Amino acid sequence: MVEPSLAPEEKVSATLPDGTKVGTVGRTKVIRSAVVTDMKAFTEWVQQNRPDEMIIPTPFVRASYLEHVKESTKRHGQAVDEATGEIIPGIELRDGTAMYRVTPTDEGREIILSRIKELIGAEMLALPPGD
Repeated sequence: MVEPSLAPEEKVSATLPDGTKVGTVGRTKVIRSAVVTDMKAFTEWVQQNRPDEMIIPTPFVRASYLEHVKESTKRHGQAVDEATGEIIPGIELRDGTAMYRVTPTDEGREIILSRIKELIGAEMLALPPGD
């Protein structure tokens, strides 16, 4: 099993049981995201401190300002008003989950497809490559 031993941004060779290298397996880095955990607290703070960022007449914060606060939170490690230094409630940093990226070599891709076709005993549908 690769997961417990593979560090974020580390890659290892992917080989078949016979030792044929068919590509690599890598683990992506963990992405930190700022998320709204308490919209009511955040909206109340914006109403009191940045009313210019409110959508009138409804009590909603402009999406562009929310994105600005999220980006600022990632830069500073917490939600903080850059002008006053005040902590902004309702926004937290959360760690995402690392993913695994399999990157076959051209030869490895052909070997793997050939073995899959052998196993299923039928022609596979040809799908266009992804972006």
